[in-house]
Amino acid sequence: MLPVVSRRVAELVFDRMGTGNVKDSWEVMLIENQELFVSITAAIKSIEGKRQRESFLRGAYCVWELLRTQEEIDEMNREWGI
Repeated sequence: MLPVVSRRVAELVFDRMGTGNVKDSWEVMLIENQELFVSITAAIKSIEGKRQRESFLRGAYCVWELLRTQEEIDEMNREWGI
């Protein structure tokens, strides 16, 4: 089951996106979930227009980072008994 994303995590991710600091997360995706990375990369080839491709990538990044960050926080909370 996918984690339920908290408002605080969403704020953190949106702030990170606003700074343009997204490269590290794409690298994590490439390492931890290569099939997802390859699928996203393949999907943009079928999208016409630079703006549309960029929008698609921003959306894909946003969903990936929201779920990844929330899962990390949930795991830490479980380990610490919070």
